[in-house]
Amino acid sequence: RCLPDPTRVRRPSRGSPTGAEQRGAMLGAALGVSGVVGAGLLLLLRHLADGPPPRLSARLAKERAERAAVGFKAFLQKTITFDQLLSGLEVESVDAGGVVRVSLAASSSSSCSALLAERPNGQRRQLHEGALMLLVDDVTGMAMQVAGRAGGVSVELSFSMVRPVFADEVLTAEGRTLRVGRTIAFLKIEFRDSSGQLVGVGSHIKHVGAPFVWRVLHGLSSRYP
Repeated sequence: RCLPDPTRVRRPSRGSPTGAEQRGAMLGAALGVSGVVGAGLLLLLRHLADGPPPRLSARLAKERAERAAVGFKAFLQKTITFDQLLSGLEVESVDAGGVVRVSLAASSSSSCSALLAERPNGQRRQLHEGALMLLVDDVTGMAMQVAGRAGGVSVELSFSMVRPVFADEVLTAEGRTLRVGRTIAFLKIEFRDSSGQLVGVGSHIKHVGAPFVWRVLHGLSSRYP
């Protein structure tokens, strides 16, 4: 048999990569690019979820605050929970800095008649203390949403009552956002009666660590109203 001359066999040069080496290099480059893109996307999502709300112009900030107040009012009117007892709540004004002012007519003929407590010996009915705690929860929660921050669950609610609110009076309340961190929000509220006298003050601590996807969607909505 005639054996091939080994000196005439063509061998690849060490300087030129083989097809497998080229495919490996392309795959490595693709993985590197996808890793950089994935890391950048993750940072963007974390910023949307946990970053502070954007600094909007005064007009856009006011529009965002008004939309939040309207949405909260619609929630009170449509919910099947006990929050519906506050469906007669009227939003007087909102501030994009996280301040909301509301009023509630403590009338026996209004939607909040169930919040009026009976008094012995025919005394004048008054707004139940539990209704004031409900207002602490809802109004301060609205104030945080007006500021462009996502809601959460209550960690601590407190209320100190100075004087009662009697039937047929109009109760006004101002909820204010003090500070919102990454997981905890601090809020307060002040109540006054029809004559402007102080009724009571309340405070609210909320845990705002909502699910990641929900925080991302809220971050998008607050930046692109």
